[in-house]
Amino acid sequence: MGRTLTGDEGRGDAREERERSEGEGYECPFCGSTDTELESAFGSEVSAEQHYCHGCNTVFERVKYDGASADTGRRDPPPDDG
Repeated sequence: MGRTLTGDEGRGDAREERERSEGEGYECPFCGSTDTELESAFGSEVSAEQHYCHGCNTVFERVKYDGASADTGRRDPPPDDG
C-alpha cells in the first residue's frame, strides 16, 4: 500500500528538478534572459512545462521535445501486392 507524505517529505524531487533546470537557462521568449527556472513540470498540456523568468518576472511554457519520434503503437500495413 502507498505511503502518505507529510510536511516537506516528497518535495525533494521537485526541488532537485528545479535546480537542474536552473543550470539549463532556457531563453525567455519575452525578454531574452536566460535567468530562468523550472516552475512546473506540466503546463497547459502534458507535453509542456512552465518556466519562470527572473529577468521580467514572467512564466512561459516550453514544449518538451527530445528529438525522437514518439512510439504511437501504430504499425504500417503490409504492402498491397495486388
